Amino acid sequence: MTSSTENKNFDKDTVIERSIGAESVEVGDDTVIVDSLHGRALRLNSTGTAIWRELGSRPSYAQLVRHLAENFPVGPDGAEEALQSYLSDLLDQGLIGTSRVVRVITDERNPA
Repeated sequence: MTSSTENKNFDKDTVIERSIGAESVEVGDDTVIVDSLHGRALRLNSTGTAIWRELGSRPSYAQLVRHLAENFPVGPDGAEEALQSYLSDLLDQGLIGTSRVVRVITDERNPA
């Protein structure tokens, strides 16, 4: 996948999930995504398939970087660079969505 736009900035707490309407089927080492909302299909290679599988559990960006670095010979920096580009492309095509983890800090001295 290629993108004509700049990479989005995914920070470590960004949660990434598959979009509604993006169904997939594995064919050998590859995956075919059928985007019923836009009437198109996309084929992912084995690396894309590994990332797509992980997206099924709504991982954070940090979890995806760690998974890619542990399972492919790219190291943490290479994993982050590749994911920034790849996820930006998926986001541009409407195949994934993002949300942020909100951390609530409570003051034990002043309970709500």
